[in-house]
Amino acid sequence: MRIFLLLTLFSVSAYSLETMGINYNKSIAKKVKSFHSSIKNKDFKFGIKNKSFSAELRFKNQSYPIKFKYHGDLNKHWRDVVKASYAIKLKNKKAIDGVNEFRLIMADDKYDYWEIFGQQLSKQLGLVSRKISLVNLIINGQSVGQYHFYEDLSPDAIEHNGLRGAFVIRENNVWLSNISRPHSIYQNTFMAKNVTRSDLQFYPGIYRIRPKKNAGQALKRWKKCLELVKNNKSDCFDKEKIYSFLTIVALFGSYHSLLGDNLKWVYRPWSGKFEPVYYDTIPAKLHNDLDGFLGSIGRHNKILKNIISTQDLKNIKSAIRSLSKSVESEFESFRYAEKIKSNYSIIQKW
Repeated sequence: MRIFLLLTLFSVSAYSLETMGINYNKSIAKKVKSFHSSIKNKDFKFGIKNKSFSAELRFKNQSYPIKFKYHGDLNKHWRDVVKASYAIKLKNKKAIDGVNEFRLIMADDKYDYWEIFGQQLSKQLGLVSRKISLVNLIINGQSVGQYHFYEDLSPDAIEHNGLRGAFVIRENNVWLSNISRPHSIYQNTFMAKNVTRSDLQFYPGIYRIRPKKNAGQALKRWKKCLELVKNNKSDCFDKEKIYSFLTIVALFGSYHSLLGDNLKWVYRPWSGKFEPVYYDTIPAKLHNDLDGFLGSIGRHNKILKNIISTQDLKNIKSAIRSLSKSVESEFESFRYAEKIKSNYSIIQKW
């Protein structure tokens, strides 16, 4: 018996339809089921090594050996053995459309077209962006809904942005280790992952870096910058990129994207600057005033709070207004244009 996963890959920009298949044998299927049984009743995959499994991927009449595993920290990504989110890596340095590592994430977790539009705006505003498209996932001939085909923020993705030699800094999911303990350093035991009463975000030990090769100087620079921003000095962060990032957050009302485990940083050694990467949209209505917006940023991310505290508020307001206006024409083609326009109107009244 062979288990067969069929994907219909839809490119929003090119309006092309492609089919992708993944299959693995009965022995692998048994191992997948066994591993799933060990995690399906847990809230988080904390303390469990995520297992990967071999399979074959077929695309455009070509076959690729791959490794796949369950994606996501939270149970909603893998409570079902089949209707789950997946992390895929092509073996032998193979790539599809230049992508070697990608995720298949249930689209409702990323608010379907919102996440795609977020990456489009990132590219438009000069931020690091990733290849993403909406897919219709079919498993064993049965549709399990829409998924995102989402390029991983890997060294390859950095090269696709013309930034060969840059590094990606991200948290190591330390928040999971704290919500699973009775005495947490966090103010709230779960969704208050923002550190409101701790300097944890300024501790270098909670971060990891890619690529690891030649990362020594980048890590030293990150440690130094954390010390500086803790003391309200933000010279190592790219101010213009921060403004572009906050523009997307404001247009979407996506404060969730500010949380430490969602916000990644890219370091350009040639400039000595760090810049944010937009990811993980949860749209909401924007605060009616700039102070409310900035206050919410501070509650969600202390690094950004300290960076902003060094900036002229008039400059922040002017930049977000101007940048949001520069992408106004993009709203019309967006599925949820009216919701974006509502937040846009608020921005222009700040």
